[in-house]
Amino acid sequence: MIKEELCNYSVPGNKFVIGGMSAAGTGAIRYAQYCSGQIKSTIKPIAVFAVDPPLDYERLWNEAEKSVQRNFNNDAVAEGKSIMTLLKTALHGTPGTNSSAYRIKSPFCYSAANGGNAYLLNNLALRLYIEPDIDWWIENRRKDYGDINAIDNAGLINQLKINGNKNAELIVSSHKGYREDGSRHPHSWSILDESELLDWCSRLFATMQ
Repeated sequence: MIKEELCNYSVPGNKFVIGGMSAAGTGAIRYAQYCSGQIKSTIKPIAVFAVDPPLDYERLWNEAEKSVQRNFNNDAVAEGKSIMTLLKTALHGTPGTNSSAYRIKSPFCYSAANGGNAYLLNNLALRLYIEPDIDWWIENRRKDYGDINAIDNAGLINQLKINGNKNAELIVSSHKGYREDGSRHPHSWSILDESELLDWCSRLFATMQ
């Protein structure tokens, strides 16, 4: 689909940015990593961004399992069950029975050396947006720091900086997360400043002139 759209709009294969929120953001990062690993490919994004994506599938499994066990919030329990089913099916087991699959497939993994697949983003501009409002997560979902995506995002950016990537940024907001209906939720698109993101993209494109 990306190849088709690049052709339709006559966009060079290395002059586009890919991104998304939550699991879509995870997919965008994995796609960027895939492109990075294809030496002969003519399609490679110049940058990737993601809003609060889960990146470490081991941690995500543990979070989902704890949400089900705690049985505090119906949405958290339903999401936990769904995530566990999805991961168990896609990765052919749990972290306890098939840990290597979780490490190999995760965009970033704490238990893997140097963050696992993090190195595939060493030469790519990357922005991750998070709003780690831990008070909200505790009060509304009974989740702590180990249960939220912010820990993955911070870990990946830190590893990339260790690897020498000077274009890896962690954008941390406060009290910007609200859903379209006005309800408070730190895991929301609204933590991203769209105008500022477009400026960032424009600056990156300008360096290619």
